[in-house]
Amino acid sequence: MLNPTSNTTIQITSQNFVSALQAGRSYSGIVRAQPDGLVALIGRIQVPLDTSTGLEAGQRILVQVQAQGDGLQLSIRPQATSGSPNPLAVSTLLASILQSAGRSDLARQASILLPRQAPTNAAALRALVSLLLSERGTGQDIQQLQQFIASATNQGILSPDAGAALSPWLALTALADAAAWQDLLRRSRSERNAIARLARLVGGKNATGTVSDIRSSLGSLTQRLLDDQAFQTWLRDQGSEESFKALSERVLDRATGRDVQNLRSLDQPYQFLELPLPKEQGFLRLQLHFFSEGGQHSEKSPDGVHRTVLDLDLTNLGPLWVDLRCQGHQCQCQFRVSSPALVASLETSASELEVALAALGYTKASVTVEAWDGDHESALLSLLTPYQALNLEA
Repeated sequence: MLNPTSNTTIQITSQNFVSALQAGRSYSGIVRAQPDGLVALIGRIQVPLDTSTGLEAGQRILVQVQAQGDGLQLSIRPQATSGSPNPLAVSTLLASILQSAGRSDLARQASILLPRQAPTNAAALRALVSLLLSERGTGQDIQQLQQFIASATNQGILSPDAGAALSPWLALTALADAAAWQDLLRRSRSERNAIARLARLVGGKNATGTVSDIRSSLGSLTQRLLDDQAFQTWLRDQGSEESFKALSERVLDRATGRDVQNLRSLDQPYQFLELPLPKEQGFLRLQLHFFSEGGQHSEKSPDGVHRTVLDLDLTNLGPLWVDLRCQGHQCQCQFRVSSPALVASLETSASELEVALAALGYTKASVTVEAWDGDHESALLSLLTPYQALNLEA
C-alpha cells in the first residue's frame, strides 16, 4: 500500500480536465474502481490512475493542481485514515475551544460547523472555529505581511522581487461591477500560485525543489520566512519577532481553517472563499459559500440549483448577508441587512436590480430585502445545518 505521506504526480493535457480544474487550487477526492481500472474522482471529473500508484479504491485523497505548460500537474496525496471520532470527545474539545474564544454560548450547536470529513484534532477544530467566527478578516494580515516584506526588502534582507506576488491582493479595488467581481474571484482562486512563487523567491536563487514541493499558501510563505535565518535575525534586531510569529500563527490557522471548511466538497459540490479586502476599502469580513444542488453539478448545468452566499461586515453599513439562488433563467436574491438606511435604499432599488439580473440572462429574477439583527453566527449555523456532520448530542 502507498505510504500515506508520499505523492503521486500526474500530467494531464485533456482540455476537459484543464477547464474543470483551477491551477493553484487544492481539491479533495476519492479513488473509485471502474471496469477499466481506478480513477481519481475529483468533483465531477474522473482522472484515470495507473495501477503503479499504489492507491486503493475507496481511499480519500487530496489533490494539488499546478499549471504546467499547456496542461496541468496533479499532485495526489492520500489522506490519513482513522477510526470514527468519539462524539463526546469532539463535543468536549469543541466546548473548550469555544470557551477560549469567548463563545461558550455556541457550544450546543457548534457541531454544525464541522464538515463530515473534518479531522477532529484540536489544531484543525481551533482553526475552523477561528476562521468562521472571527471578526477579523485576512485583509489586515496581508497588509501587515506586506509591511514586513517591504521593510526587509528595503534593508536588503529579502529580494527586491519578493513582494511582487502580493500585489494582486494589495491592488484590490472597490467592487463596482460584475467585471470587478469576476476579477476578484479569479485572484482569490490564484492565491496559491501567487504565494508559492513568492515563497520560492524567499528561498533565494539556489533554493532546491519546485513550486509543487511547497504548500502554496500564505501559511507556507510565513513559515518559509520564519525558517530564513537572515530574516529571523532581522526580526530580532527590529524587536518584531513576537509580532511576526503572532501574524504567522493567524495566517496558518486561517489557511488550515479554509482547508477544513472545503472538505465539505467531499460530500457535495461546494467551495469556500475568504477574500482579503482591506479595511480601508470598507470591508471587515467577506466570506463566500458556493453550493450546487441537482442536475450534473456543473456551473453551466441549466437544471441544477446554484447558490452563492456572501457573508459581509462593512465598516459603514455593518453586517450584510446576501443569498443568491439561481436555476436556469430564474434567480432569487435575498438581502438581509442590519442598517435601516440600507434596507430602505435596497427596497427602492430592488426593481433596478431585477432589471440588471434580467440583462445577465435571469429573465425571472426577484430581489427581496429584510431587516436583520446582524447575527452572523446564527445565519451561518442556519446555512450549514442541512449538512451537519456529527451528532454530538448522543
